[in-house]
Amino acid sequence: MIFGILFLAIMGAVGYFALVGIKATIDKHQNSQGLEFLRDILKYAALFLSLFFLSFGLAGLLTEAIDPNQIAYTNKEDIARWLSFVVVGIPVVAILYWWIKRDFAKEPKASSEPAWQLYLLASTSFSFLTWFLFLTGSLNVLAGADYNPKGIAGGVIAFAIWLVHIRLINRYQSLMSNIHRFIGWFAGATGLVIASTNVLEWLIEKATNQPTGERLIQESVIAASLSLPTLLFYWQSFDSRASLIEIRGYRYLGGQVIPALFATIAATFTVNTLITWVSGGDANWDETASTTAAAIVLFVTISFFRRLLKGFERDELTRVYQYLISAMAMVGIAISIGAVIAGLLDRADRNDAIIFGASLIVTTFPTWWLHWRKCQFAMAIDFEVEHHAPIRRIYLYALVGIPTLVALGSSVWVVFAFFKALLIGGLDQVQLSTPLGILISTGLVALFHLRVLQKERD
Repeated sequence: MIFGILFLAIMGAVGYFALVGIKATIDKHQNSQGLEFLRDILKYAALFLSLFFLSFGLAGLLTEAIDPNQIAYTNKEDIARWLSFVVVGIPVVAILYWWIKRDFAKEPKASSEPAWQLYLLASTSFSFLTWFLFLTGSLNVLAGADYNPKGIAGGVIAFAIWLVHIRLINRYQSLMSNIHRFIGWFAGATGLVIASTNVLEWLIEKATNQPTGERLIQESVIAASLSLPTLLFYWQSFDSRASLIEIRGYRYLGGQVIPALFATIAATFTVNTLITWVSGGDANWDETASTTAAAIVLFVTISFFRRLLKGFERDELTRVYQYLISAMAMVGIAISIGAVIAGLLDRADRNDAIIFGASLIVTTFPTWWLHWRKCQFAMAIDFEVEHHAPIRRIYLYALVGIPTLVALGSSVWVVFAFFKALLIGGLDQVQLSTPLGILISTGLVALFHLRVLQKERD
């Protein structure tokens, strides 16, 4: 599931950067140059699609070759489809390759244009994620899982395409190539974290006499054996080509922000189970080992990256990280306050909502307090610099404005519930619980940051 979310997020980021690159280039180059850029985009899009269909056809034929026992059932219609992709794809790819090679020979600077860089980012990232995900899952056959010839064939073909494109993209030190290198080391690190989490989960289940997952250790070893070399390869490639600001920025994102989000979610579920058990409720321990293991491994990951990011002076990148974490934690605090208020009004769901709110505030409040104190300490040291920092202004205005808008929307439902009780009779506390919780929690967040803003102005 985590790999699936990662894949969608990365492909969304690729699309976003593609749109940004297209817009920036069209704004920069007008008339004939803009038309040439659009021509190149269409040309590289055709190459990308041709490679995709060609790889699909080759993977199908390879599946047929390595699957004589027909574990992955295929018929003649499937073979005809794969052959058509291959027969059409090979000449199209050859023609486009010749066209691009001719253009590069006539104009060497064409290889540095955004259109080519976008193509390399999309093709290399897509082929990498395909073989990494397919082979990670398919190689579990070595641990006793079901044989998956389709996955193996798809991974092998994608790996071959990736080998060609990784040699091309490693010639550049551009923004697009460094985005791919970050995708690579982050995917490898994610696989290693998941493998470590599974091992720790197995140890916790073993120590607490719970049923252990089948093939958990073997599959973790297989995933780690593929993830660790991937992480080391891309880590070295990224560090040797990226600028210091890029290295720090991506380490903040991949080593601090994203792990902090998932660690908070995992820790919240664990704390929720513990509070439920202590309060005498019916605690569900089935997922506690996995959420506890995930929280521990992610906190270790955060600590590792925190050591790597020590020693730098406070700059805009540091501020962005601290205010982003503060904002994320403040959202969690607001949700927890709203859940507690809703639980107090909704008797049917009282215990679950209150315990969830208490669990969430336990995991989010310390994070917010730690990073907010760092921001306020920086204000005390150099008020002018911190006060006029754009990210602080954005943070304060956002946490005043957005909660205010949400509070206005929820206030309509609160007023509606009171008028309904006045005109019809009977105040429906269940109907009132959620909007009132949202109103109070967002109102408190907005008032707190408004007070901070007013004190700074004074």
